[in-house]
Amino acid sequence: MRVVVIAGPTGTGKSELAVRLAQSTGGEIVNFDSIQLYRGFDIGSAKPPAEVRTRVPHHLIDVIDPTPTVTDRDVKLVFTDFTRIEVEDGRERSIVLNGTREATRDASVISQRETNFQTVYTFADGHTATSDRTWAITFMADVPGSIQPDAPLPSGTLSVGGTATWTRDANTYSLTVSTDPVLHYNASCTVRPKFDAGTFHATVTRNGTTSNVTIVFSGCGQYTVTRS
Repeated sequence: MRVVVIAGPTGTGKSELAVRLAQSTGGEIVNFDSIQLYRGFDIGSAKPPAEVRTRVPHHLIDVIDPTPTVTDRDVKLVFTDFTRIEVEDGRERSIVLNGTREATRDASVISQRETNFQTVYTFADGHTATSDRTWAITFMADVPGSIQPDAPLPSGTLSVGGTATWTRDANTYSLTVSTDPVLHYNASCTVRPKFDAGTFHATVTRNGTTSNVTIVFSGCGQYTVTRS
């Protein structure tokens, strides 16, 4: 599959050309206009009307709320059958994405989340593989307001939780992780890992066989690993 990039000054007919090209080739349109990303900016951005977007699939339009109530660093991406083609060494595979990805950051909290996020791979030989993930990772600074751009991460707590599965042919894998109690990141540690408290739990199942791993952090660079 060939990717065509249409670029040029505002008001030169790029959107109309993209629609005509997509209709004639059976393609889809991925928006890279920095304003059309925002919901509600229909007039000033010359956003393609809904009628046009029903005729040709459009992506990355109306995905960001321009008036967040908490922070201006929130990003939420919702994928619906978003397809891309990768070619490596002459071999082609398609990747179809569905689900939601969210990232939130302010001066006190950094959070990333994937909800019901599915990736389906179709390989050149016709085989397929599927990955499903629901994750949540949250870092909360010990001192509110201490997370600053271009500065080292301050001390704080890190919570990780979620599940992931991977299936290809007859092989299945799953991973479940949690932090209970949550991990504490100590920015003053001089050795790694810089966690001085907390416990990380992981359960791995491969083709029906399950194993558990527990990591207990007790001080800077100090931890114990238990497998069962």
